[in-house]
Amino acid sequence: MRRAAAAVAMLALAAGAGRMSLAAPQEATDLATAVAAVDAARTDAQRTFASDAAAAAAFARLERLRAPLLAADDPRAAIWLADAAEDALTVGLSIGQCGATAAIGLPTADQRARATALLREALSATRAAEAAARAAGLEYAWLPVIPGQFTADEIAAMAALVARLPGPVLAFCRSGARAANLYLAASGSRT
Repeated sequence: MRRAAAAVAMLALAAGAGRMSLAAPQEATDLATAVAAVDAARTDAQRTFASDAAAAAAFARLERLRAPLLAADDPRAAIWLADAAEDALTVGLSIGQCGATAAIGLPTADQRARATALLREALSATRAAEAAARAAGLEYAWLPVIPGQFTADEIAAMAALVARLPGPVLAFCRSGARAANLYLAASGSRT
């Protein structure tokens, strides 16, 4: 499956961060269960399927399992929304061989329509992630990068964001590898 340029988003705690609500113990357990189910569904949706219908069903399951997380009053909602955006681009567009060809045209009208809808969904989820972070009193910055192909400008941009944003800073991506490697490159460390 081809991967679209993924993004590293950064959240920084701001003065209003104290307004974040903490989940009650039962809610925390339910959220932990939902997070684990979504993680398993993401892994499943990323595998190779024998048919487009099976791939679409796995993606639909992932979206269904993620819905309670996106509706939760939890400061991690911004991260979950960013994950939803990335999954729409990487998993959703891979169904029916949409992949990277969506940028230059797709062979059928149905594939074009689905790609357009998924791109709109990804943009909407990205905007919602930023809004959720800001509503929780956090600053939010978006830094799109291609995994393993960081440019000098992207490394400099990461360094500038870490220097500019109030700390502590959380950089995140789907697995954490991109965020960690870009941070290490920006801080002058070696992996």
